[in-house]
Amino acid sequence: MKLTVNDLFCGCGGMGLGFIKSGFEIVGAWDYDKFAAESYKANVDKSVQVKNIIDMTYKDLKKANVWTFGFPCQDLSVAGLKAGLLEGKRSGLFFQVMRLLSETKEHVSENLPEIILAENVKGLKKYIPVLKEQFKKHGYKAYIALLNSKEFGLAQNRERYFIVGVREDIEKEFTFPLGYLSDIQPMILSLEEHVEERFYIDDVRASKAIQQAAVNGLTFPRLGDIRVIADLQHYGNDQMNRVHDPFGLSPTLLTVSGGGRHVKIYERHTKRVRYLTPREYARLQGFPESFEFVVSKAQLYKQFGNAVSVNVSYEMARSIKKFLNAM
Repeated sequence: MKLTVNDLFCGCGGMGLGFIKSGFEIVGAWDYDKFAAESYKANVDKSVQVKNIIDMTYKDLKKANVWTFGFPCQDLSVAGLKAGLLEGKRSGLFFQVMRLLSETKEHVSENLPEIILAENVKGLKKYIPVLKEQFKKHGYKAYIALLNSKEFGLAQNRERYFIVGVREDIEKEFTFPLGYLSDIQPMILSLEEHVEERFYIDDVRASKAIQQAAVNGLTFPRLGDIRVIADLQHYGNDQMNRVHDPFGLSPTLLTVSGGGRHVKIYERHTKRVRYLTPREYARLQGFPESFEFVVSKAQLYKQFGNAVSVNVSYEMARSIKKFLNAM
């Protein structure tokens, strides 16, 4: 049967691409960010609309089997505002989705989705009881898992909560997808061979980054000519300029304070330091090489840093598809 999705807080399409790849059809997509919508329109689905969820009503939503909502993480993230789910103006938009469920139930109950799928950062943990209560209040049984992108074939250590709500009239139990650790690819395979000069930083800043990174173990125990430096000094984090092995995993990609600027590549042979490129960001998030860049570099960093890893959304969609087809 044809399976459909309403993609709320759709961003540039990390969730949408995974569902499309697994065979779902996007029947509606919305984001308040016009630049994210431009990327989504060019690469995922042309029906995307620029709209603040606060201004949406049940009339905006078409009937769909699944509602997805990777609601804003800024108030929950370690690198964000830390205002929390209940007080935060951004992450608190979760409750707007609950409002839309209530409106749909009141006016067109036959349009209630069988599945709702929320996604957010690890900082959501303390609010899991709130989400479970809200899901139950609106007629959905919650299933919760903390999934890591590294377990789904990506060279990035990125933990995110996925909360699946199964409509209460459905008795079947939901099962989360299993990762495939044996297929982890090293970060170095996501790096571009030829990088434009504009991604390199000046010698003074490069020298400071190298000096600080040396304190944290800037060595070369393996064959190779580069090291990865994660600069987290802007976020009140004690991991400033922590060094990562390019034959291992990338640190979690962020979107705040310049996006890609927090991860740098040190080249031993040139003694130069550069930022990750948007394409490298995209690869580490599982976006296909065909993904067209139609917005600025700054917007791309923001979008990919905010996005759901495509590999993870694809496996989630496959599990949901299997669940729905077995009903």
